[in-house]
Amino acid sequence: MADILLPFAYDENSDEYVHISERISAKFHLICPQCKQAVIAKKGQINRHHFAHKHESTCSITKETALHEGAKYYLKNKLERDEPITIQCSQESIFDSKAKAMLNTLGINEFSILSNRFFNSEQNDFTVEKKIPGTNMIPDMLAVQKHSVNHQYWGWEIYVSHEVDEEKTKKYQQNGIPFIELIPEEKGKSDYKFTLRTYSGFELMKGSDHWYSDYTLLKKKEEIIGSEIHETLLKESFETIVTKLRRLNEHDLEESHLDFEDYFLPAIKSCYTTTIYNKEYGFGFNFSNSIRCKKINHYKSGKFWNIKFNNRYSSVSSFELLGRLLVHLGERDMTGGLISDQDKLVGVEFWYPSLKTEEMIKTEIMLPEERSWGDSESIYDYKIKRGRYGQFLTINNRIVKSPEHLLSLILNYFLKHFELTLILGKEKNSRYERVIGIEIKGLVDETRYRRLLFDAHIPYLINKTIDRMKNGEIHSYLENYINTQLNGLV
Repeated sequence: MADILLPFAYDENSDEYVHISERISAKFHLICPQCKQAVIAKKGQINRHHFAHKHESTCSITKETALHEGAKYYLKNKLERDEPITIQCSQESIFDSKAKAMLNTLGINEFSILSNRFFNSEQNDFTVEKKIPGTNMIPDMLAVQKHSVNHQYWGWEIYVSHEVDEEKTKKYQQNGIPFIELIPEEKGKSDYKFTLRTYSGFELMKGSDHWYSDYTLLKKKEEIIGSEIHETLLKESFETIVTKLRRLNEHDLEESHLDFEDYFLPAIKSCYTTTIYNKEYGFGFNFSNSIRCKKINHYKSGKFWNIKFNNRYSSVSSFELLGRLLVHLGERDMTGGLISDQDKLVGVEFWYPSLKTEEMIKTEIMLPEERSWGDSESIYDYKIKRGRYGQFLTINNRIVKSPEHLLSLILNYFLKHFELTLILGKEKNSRYERVIGIEIKGLVDETRYRRLLFDAHIPYLINKTIDRMKNGEIHSYLENYINTQLNGLV
């Protein structure tokens, strides 16, 4: 057992299995699913995160079982949170003849696809090792469509040592139940890489007729410039990048009917400004003005805390502003939440590219007299809820402690390192301006920047490749064009 890192445990209090990638609450009473002995979570900086037996153990769990069960509960947690998983695919695993022909034409044998392209996890409930009603089949994980009279089922299978054989595949097909079988591989501290083994009963690549322009072209360019764009942002000044893009793109943009000065240059500049609006913007508030942010104060008014900008303006909703800011940066893998031992979000960790130095800036912003327990976790969702004592903010379903104070700390940090602009608005028939959004100039939105480089070439590339497809020259053309033109961007 000494060589096996246990990725999952059983919580006797909730009667549920817990994966090590989840937030491990102090309220959990965790035991090993195999030997029933007490275990503790270990989330260090060196080894892969895992559960360890509190006392010396002769537990007989195997590596295959640990991998299979760990991947299963990891997958369940991801889909329950409506987080798509990335699935590695090969041309041989695709059954759609049109999509397969396109892959073959482009010379692409391996690629990846997100699960939300063919499966809507938000509309399903998930159970592990449950028998499908009316059959004798027990998938590793069963998805059942919510609010469905006919109970549409979907099987998720994890292959480690026992594959979905021909007999089980026929049973899925005879009962009209789609399924997908994935091969797991441990990745990073607590994640998994999934590779497609087989599937049946659904279209893996929906809209394969439009797949070339909608997916393959972007993917092909991502493979070439995706790994280099980050380094470029760190090492190239804004003026140098603009000059290079101007020189390389004027001819292409002219042929694709995109004007460099009117479209491309302003779009590049916008990538160097991250803008966050309150949800209420557009719901009763009209834009009135924008001014430079010089000061941010956090103060108490009666029983409640609030934020004042420039000693004058209040926010439409501090909860909305903080929630939308953290989710926006979380979606771009620029921030993570720091959780206290009381299972509340008490701080955040930021990491972003600096345009002044050739390095990633990493910093923690924490509420005073608080400390986090474990590593930071991804931020993907926020909600404003109403409780007994008023509204409260949750991030990933965890309560945010003192959200106004935390927002003040974050924005004051940004104020020292970036240029902040307040976007002001007024309610109808009101003369008082309030903050409906904030622009953060200098915080690079790498996702928008990368997509802009892709989109600038799409019309031109598609028109050119259509001609070459007719002549059977598409593969050589793509290789030559992308390597000489797009690789030249960086």
